[in-house]
Amino acid sequence: MTKTISLLVIITISLSSCRSAFEFSSLQPKGGISSKLPSLEPVTYISTLENAYSKGQSISVGSAYSTGVMGGAITVGSALTTNYADKRVNDALVIFERDVKDNITNYIGEKKGSISFKITNSSYILKSRLGGYMGAWLGTTALMYIPIYPKMESSENIGAVTAAAFAVPLIPALIYPAIFKPKAIQNVEIEVEILNLQGKVVGRYTGLGIGTYKSSMYTFPKDVQRIVNADAVKSALQEIKAKIDKDNNLLITELK
Repeated sequence: MTKTISLLVIITISLSSCRSAFEFSSLQPKGGISSKLPSLEPVTYISTLENAYSKGQSISVGSAYSTGVMGGAITVGSALTTNYADKRVNDALVIFERDVKDNITNYIGEKKGSISFKITNSSYILKSRLGGYMGAWLGTTALMYIPIYPKMESSENIGAVTAAAFAVPLIPALIYPAIFKPKAIQNVEIEVEILNLQGKVVGRYTGLGIGTYKSSMYTFPKDVQRIVNADAVKSALQEIKAKIDKDNNLLITELK
């Protein structure tokens, strides 16, 4: 019995340590369009990102951005020039900029317009499922005690009784977290506009994205919000790229 309990504890510790930390590769979007658009300058409405993540204002520490123009938009230069109150703001910026340069446009060359990015809606949900876990744990523990309690009461082996008393509630306590996994969910709605050199909007697209993370043993990585947000932003942009692809010929004509 003691060996069994020790083994279960070791397994629990191992599972709880299997957590994926945020990786910079998460900021690399994939999937392009069939024929890239002419070179466009990426523009981001930072205020919409700050409102979406609600962790305060950003502080400019450089001059690579032009702030306070185009209705609160900034021209993307280098994300290192601004200290963002929430790292998810920088993550969304980087993903969008890379998508524009690598997957949507032929970025090198004379600019034929701009492509703007804003988050119009967002939500972050943490589903703990603690109630389900506690209910299942209490119910299973009670059912396990029913057949062995009479033997425990009549046993003169104090060690065995003590081991059983600890093992019965411990076993479901170690098993059920793998079933009742809490989950972090990020939803975003993104709007992208494409403008020609005259400032005329030649395309407006929206995309919905979702990012999820199921934890192990009721533990989350420190940066779980960044993990699910990066996935949500990439998912929304993937939907938008599919819509841009359908209008590809029209957009190329309008941007000449």
